[in-house]
Formats: sequence, structure tokens, C-alpha cells
Amino acid sequence: MSTELIPAGSPAGMMQQPQTPMMLAPGSHAPPPQSGNQVARLFAAVKRYRWAVLAATVAGTIGGVVATRFIKPQYEAYATVFLSGDTKKGNEGPIRSQEMIQQQGWIELLNSFEVTDQVVRRIGLFVGTDSPKDSVYFRGFQIKEKMLPGDYTLKTDKTGKAYVLARAGVDLDKGQFGDSVGAKLGFIWKPKSPGPDKNIKFNVKTPRDASVELRKQFTAVIPQFTPFLRLKLIDENGERAATTLNRWLEEFTNVSSRIKKRNIVEFAGVLEDQLKTAQKRLNDAETSLENFRVKTITEPSEVGTAISAGTQDTKDPTFRAFFDQKVQYENIRRDREALEKLIADSRSGPNPGVITAEALIGLPGVVQGSPALGEALKDVTEKQAKLRAFQQVYTDDYKAVTELKSAVRTLQTQTIPQAALAMLDQLRRQEEAVGQRINSAGAEMRKIPQRTIEEGRLRREVEVAGILYTQLLAKYNEARMSTANAEADVTVLDTAIAPLDPTRNTTPGIIFGGILAGLALGIAVAFVLDRLDRRFRYPEQATDELGLEIVGFVPSLKVNRRGERDPVATAQVVEAFRTLRLSLQHLSVPNGPVVVTITSPMSGDGKSLIASNLAVSFAESGMRTLLIDGDVRRGALHSAFSVPQVPGVVDVLAGRATLLDALRPEVQPNLALIPCGTRTARAPELLNSPLDQMFRALRSQYDVIVVDSPPLGAGADSLALAIVAGATCIVLRAGETDRKMADAKLRVMDKLPVRVLGAILNDVTPDGEYAYYSYLSEYYQEDREPEAEPPREMTEEMRLSRSGIVRQDIED
Repeated sequence: MSTELIPAGSPAGMMQQPQTPMMLAPGSHAPPPQSGNQVARLFAAVKRYRWAVLAATVAGTIGGVVATRFIKPQYEAYATVFLSGDTKKGNEGPIRSQEMIQQQGWIELLNSFEVTDQVVRRIGLFVGTDSPKDSVYFRGFQIKEKMLPGDYTLKTDKTGKAYVLARAGVDLDKGQFGDSVGAKLGFIWKPKSPGPDKNIKFNVKTPRDASVELRKQFTAVIPQFTPFLRLKLIDENGERAATTLNRWLEEFTNVSSRIKKRNIVEFAGVLEDQLKTAQKRLNDAETSLENFRVKTITEPSEVGTAISAGTQDTKDPTFRAFFDQKVQYENIRRDREALEKLIADSRSGPNPGVITAEALIGLPGVVQGSPALGEALKDVTEKQAKLRAFQQVYTDDYKAVTELKSAVRTLQTQTIPQAALAMLDQLRRQEEAVGQRINSAGAEMRKIPQRTIEEGRLRREVEVAGILYTQLLAKYNEARMSTANAEADVTVLDTAIAPLDPTRNTTPGIIFGGILAGLALGIAVAFVLDRLDRRFRYPEQATDELGLEIVGFVPSLKVNRRGERDPVATAQVVEAFRTLRLSLQHLSVPNGPVVVTITSPMSGDGKSLIASNLAVSFAESGMRTLLIDGDVRRGALHSAFSVPQVPGVVDVLAGRATLLDALRPEVQPNLALIPCGTRTARAPELLNSPLDQMFRALRSQYDVIVVDSPPLGAGADSLALAIVAGATCIVLRAGETDRKMADAKLRVMDKLPVRVLGAILNDVTPDGEYAYYSYLSEYYQEDREPEAEPPREMTEEMRLSRSGIVRQDIED
């Protein structure tokens, strides 16, 4: 069989689209591609729109390169601080460092504006320039408490001696260099002249705004279960990052020292107030005792002695025990009454339910007798001192301040009142018990003068007041010593060092991100364009969207620069038509000729090429084949086979010629042709007349009748031919056929008595969805004469073969 299906140089040869080599996918015997193969379809779309994808990728790369000019590398400076302080119980001084600021409090102090504002002011972070080289003119730039922030421009005249300071296009200050620039705007600045005709743009912020931005670049963390505070600062300038962080550490240490010293001073002040109260109490007790002794020592005794009976000088061990009980009883009674009065006053006072530390200082016997009250008094005193220290640094909304207020309030309204009630109940029980012991002592003991009891009570008051005064004095002296030697509970272990290389060099990442973004955009564009494409491109579009079975694939035919066809590709086309021929034979009505019309939705889909080559394939298989040019408007098969156009189909239907006159027998072996005939405006109407009679006459004479039909979009011609033939095949050209047009025409054909055998996919390529429908190129074979081989000796493998043994490693 010849591989030249259409004569070279003929007009029909123009229908063979010279494109890339194509290996045909078998149609009927190969299963159609699985629908929904979106990955393969996406790859095909990317390949088809590769220039758009490439353009988007290049644009993304350029965008990434441009973006790197606006995004600068980031440098990170690090430092470490050790949080010192003795945390062992029982080793606390007048100010316990571990309770001054808790761990989270250290981080809050680091980020407080008390620290950051000073850092901003000392380094001058509140001013920034558009150009780094202009920063030399802002050395020593400072601002007043009230100043006007914003974007400024410093302009110099042609001489470089005068300046104009403008903001938002408005001149706000003028003068000569050497004077203070922007003094009325709140600037403290005497820059040197940058030269003639210079414009220096800079921005001034308030220290608070600069602090807020600086805090965004700062990170502080305390690792769990460690006393270390790790700091990190990010900046576009490595040296500035290290300088800023070191200044931050210095200011943090200073503020910590001030807070601790202030806390100790406040605590010492509270102790001093309490010490004065205790001293006055002791002095009063000593004075009362001395007055009592002077008074009783001069009174006559009951037995005429010089010293009054019942005083300390006249007691013996027997009386001493009784008098001690009486003194104890009087002390308990006085303490009970005083405590009852204190509780009653707290309930009816301006702050109901609140018992202050100052009120408890006046009851030393009660405090000494109740460890709970003593501990609560100590606790509330320390927290009040700490609260006063914090209120001088932080606002009332600060977390530590609110926590201290809540703790003091809890102590005054709950802890101390509860301990006071418990102590009152204890005093009542003690008073009752001591009273019972005194009543049982006997009548003779009641004769002892009351001044002995009074003297014991006074001595007891002096003793208790002395103990309280001694304790407060010791704590007060310790607090004063701590004030003189107060140091921060922080130690800088590692200072910040300027990094040489950027920690975050975002340039490669930005460029790579731009490439990926451009590539993703290009793929998205290709995907959208593919979805919006109305043309036929994928096999599943024929099967799923149009509902057509695929009966064959016809590949594109490659030609080289000299116009010569690739013999392997041509052989693939021949195999394609062989497969198509086999499919149509099995799809046709049994025991009858193969009668089929070949049509397409629109012109240019290659239906005439398919019809003519299919007819040649049937003829070369030995079957009597008739090719009818049913395209009565634009048929050109007569030119392809070099036969006269007239008479033809139109002439036979019009009665101007017989069927025998229109028949061109043996245009090729076993192939006859009926051309389209005379072109006339009434030609489409003639197809509805005796066309059925002509087909009945031809069916009995030929094994195969192939009708080249007009496109479905041309009118009713193709429908009339399809009805008469009874079967039709739709040609869909990859990249050309309009799917919407095909779907509309197929819906019309569904209403007619026509059997649509399926679709013939024309001009397809072996890429993507069609990659698995190719033939093996190594099986291409040219015609050649067999070569005679010289006789040879029988080899071992030949003997094994003749004996029925085949080696497994011999390729079949």
C-alpha cells in the first residue's frame, strides 16, 4: 500500500496541516481518556499558552527585583541579662528583691515608656532622613517638650548660607546657618550648611511615637525555670541595632535601680512612722510606770511601814504568782476592750470593714499575742510601701499596681478582720479562764492592794512596748543601710555587638517569591484561557460535553523546510486511517454496505481530507468503494483526483445527466468518484428530491459509500445527506472546531433519524491527552526485496529451538 494517500501537489493536499509530528491514537479499540484528568489538561494548557506563562514569570521576577530595592536586609542584635536576688525563705531583708518585680514585670518594665522614651531621646530615633548620607547633618538634633512633628524639607539657597525650613509645601522657618534651625517649631538644632541648592528631606516624630515603633522591633523573653532575660532587636542598620540595644540595657538598669531605691525609701518611711508611734507608746508606758511608783512609794502603808504594801518591793513568791494572774487578767481585759472598740469602729467608720495597719500599731499586746495579726501587719506594711513606689513610676491601670491595690484591700477587709475576730474570741476565753483562777484563790488574796496589780500591768506594757520598739528600730536601720547601697537586681551578662552580616537577607526570598508568583499567575492565566477557550482541544470534550464516541484519531502531518513529508509520520497517518476503517466496518449495519457521511460543525475542520483518505483506505483494502462529493456548494474532490467537475451529483438530481454519466470509475484501484457537479443556487433544494433513489441504486453496486458532506453550519445540506445515508461521523479538528457550534448542531441532529457513529479527531498532536494513542515508530517498514542469506552452521540456539526449547532472554 502506498503511503501517499492524496497526490502530492493537488489542491486537497492543502488540507494536510503541516504541524509537529503526530502519532495517532487508535480510536475504537482503545478506551477513551478518563474525564476529569485536570492535571494533564493543565499541563497541556500551560504548554499551549507557554508564552503567556513565560511573560508572567518574567514580570514576576522583575517585580521581585524591583521590590528588593524597597525592602532592606534586617540585622539582629542580641543581649542577655541575669535577674539576681536571693529567693530563699527566711533570708529576706527589708525589701525582698524577688518580690519587687515578677518575671513578667521585668519584660513590662523593659517595654515601658519610662525606658524607651529615654532611649529614643538619647539616640535621636525620633528623626529620620530619606537618604542615609544626610544623617550627618542631624548629629546633636534634639527636641523640646512641645514640638511640631511631620515631614520637613531643609532648602538652601545658591550661596549655601541661608536656609528655608518647609513642611507640606509651607515655609515655616527661615534664617542663616549658624543660628538655631526650627527653634519656634520645637527643634534644638544647629546644623552645618550642606552646600548650595540642597534639599534635605527628614521626618520628626514624637518620642512616644518613635518608642511605639521601636517596641515593634524588640523582643524579650525569659526561658522557663531560668533567671535569664534574653533580648533581641531588629534594625536595618546593624551598628544602630547594637547601639540602641546597649542604650536600652543601660536605661533599663538605671530605671530598675531607681525603682528599687524608691521602693526601699518608701518602706523605710513606713517603718519610720511605725517606729515613732512605738517610741511614743514606750515613752508613755515608762512615764506611767514611773509616776505610779513615785506615787505609791510615798503613800503610808496599811501596817505603818515606810513602803506601801502590795508594791514590787513588798511582794514574796506567793503573792507574786497571784499578782501576775491579776496583771494578766487586767491586760487581757484591756486588750479585749480595745480590740472590741477597734472592730466596732471599723464597722461604723468611713470605710466599713477596713482595719488599717496604723490602728493595730496602738494595740501591741494584741499584735504580740496573735501571730496571724503580726504576719498580716507585716505583709500589709510591705505591700503599702511597694504600692507607693510603683505608683510613682506606673499608672493606676498598670497590672502590678492593680494587683497590689487588690492585695492591700484584701488584707485590710478580710485577712486582718478575720484574725482580729479570732484574737477577740481568744481573749474572751483567756479572760474567763484567768478570772476563774483568780476567784478560786481565796478571800485572803483579794485583800492584796490593787496597786500591785496596776504596777504589774504597767511593767508589762513597758516590756511589750520595748520589744516592739526594738524590732522596728532594727528593721528601720537595716532599711536605711539598704537605701544607701541599693543596686538593681539585674546584671548585664552579654552586651549587644553589631552584626556583620544581615540575619534576614530577604532579597533571594523576594526574588524567588516573585518568580513563583509570576509562574502561578501565568499558570492561572493559562488555566482561565483554557476554560474560556471555545475551541475543541481534549478528547473528553468530545465524549463528555458533546456526548460522542471517538471512532478515530488523525494526526497532523509534518513536513520539513523543503516541503518533504516525514515518512514515519506519513506511515502513522496511514495506520490511523486503517484503524478508522476498521472501526467503521464494525459500527456499520451487518450484511450491508458501509454507508457513511463525513461532516463537521464548520468549514476548515478537514472533513474532505478525512472522507477522501478514508475512501482510499477502503479501496486499498480490496473493497469496492464509492466517494461522493455531497458538498454541492464548495466541493473540490474533483480537483483532488484530477477529474472533470461536470456532470456530477447536482446534474443527476436535476435530470441533466444519468448516474452512469456522473460516475468516474477507477480514479484509483477499487475507487470510484461522483463529483459535486454544476454549482447552482438551487443545488441545496435538489438534495431533498430524488436523492434517496440515487442511493438505493448505488448500495447494491458498492461495498462502501463515503459521502463528503457540507459542514453542519452551512445549512440543511448535510442533514439531508445524513438522513439518506443513515449514518454520519463528525470531524472535530483540534484547536479549530467551535465546541458551542458543534453542540448546537448536534442537538438539531438528535431530532432526526440519523445514527451518529461518533467523532473523528483530526490534526491532533501526541502531547498531553493524546500521548498514549500513538503507534510504535520502530514498526515502520518500507517495501524492500528479501535478501538471500548464505548458509550457515546450526547453532546451539537453533538446535534448542528445533527441540522445542526457547531461551527466556531471546526477545520476541
